[in-house]
Amino acid sequence: KRGDLYRRHQDYTAAARDFERAARIDPAHLMLDFYRGRLQQETGNPAAAERLLARYLERRPSDAKAWKLRSEANLSLGVPEQAAGYFKKAIELSTSPSPDLYRLRVMALIAAGELHWSTAMESVGEGLTRFGLEMTLLGLGTDIALASGQTKRANELIGRLPTELLDLPQWIARNQLLTCFLKQSNFYCLQQARAVLGERAQAFLRDYSS
Repeated sequence: KRGDLYRRHQDYTAAARDFERAARIDPAHLMLDFYRGRLQQETGNPAAAERLLARYLERRPSDAKAWKLRSEANLSLGVPEQAAGYFKKAIELSTSPSPDLYRLRVMALIAAGELHWSTAMESVGEGLTRFGLEMTLLGLGTDIALASGQTKRANELIGRLPTELLDLPQWIARNQLLTCFLKQSNFYCLQQARAVLGERAQAFLRDYSS
């Protein structure tokens, strides 16, 4: 517990020292791999974090928080498809999953490539059903619909937005893309929409890789 307090205060050397001491006292302690895995992830060692969290989850597979941490380690390793599967486990095992869990899973699926966009849209739908008007999920769903050329779906999602929010820059840009499909060639507008979604996915992965 003291090691984890050191971790929270970003004294990572002291945290590692306490975990080593705990391991000498009780090498088979159930939570040790979890605490060490979280420390490794926070100190930029995702491969070690993945190994430790995988071992921990073999013994305690119902720990939603550990699945989330393992997902983040896989994002840091540049394996978004794997991360998306682990985020799904975290959602399924959480008694009250947060909107952020859905957002992270959707972004991981987007980053995994076009073949996963339909699954990402399903996850958006599940999140909106659970949380109602959740702005981030609504925006991601609209972006996926536009990048997939699903203009009716994009229009329906934008239509859920309260009128006063349509003047926000991100929603002005989405409306402009939707209008583009009505006025320009579909190929040009599709390329624009895919570029927007691609930039979001790259920025998302960069945040974890750094």
